[in-house]
Amino acid sequence: MITTGVVRASGYGGVFQSGDVNSLTMELEVALEKGRLNLDERQALADWAKCLGAEAGADYLIRVLEYMDGHAGKPVAPWVTDY
Repeated sequence: MITTGVVRASGYGGVFQSGDVNSLTMELEVALEKGRLNLDERQALADWAKCLGAEAGADYLIRVLEYMDGHAGKPVAPWVTDY
């Protein structure tokens, strides 16, 4: 699932099983134990999040279409590459 991959690729947050209250509770406990992000972590996450923006999405779509037409290699999703 794309959303799960994005959350995991961010290095922050967590993923829980839909409908599983225990899984949600565990993820919330982990997040609360970690506490707030420091300024450097916030900046790193903001920089990484650019891969989810319109420009990155449009570029990825073009690369997917070029791949489907046989004009380029298989693209790597922008959220799994370094930004």
